[in-house]
Amino acid sequence: MIEAEFRHSISSYATTSEADRIWHEIETAYNDKGRHYHNLFHLNHLLSELIPYQSHFQHWDTVVLAIAYHDVI
Repeated sequence: MIEAEFRHSISSYATTSEADRIWHEIETAYNDKGRHYHNLFHLNHLLSELIPYQSHFQHWDTVVLAIAYHDVI
């Protein structure tokens, strides 16, 4: 879910190949073996909690990118 939303959101700012590279960096970081909470499951959960309120956000793309990057390091 987060990957599809991320790719859609970033498509206004990056080419497909850039989006592929960027998503790979995010996916690699959140799949690190040391992550027990801030992982892709967590990102999907955050997104699923906010989707019902999507229409309340003026800049949904910004929200999706913030979710993806909120604890990438």
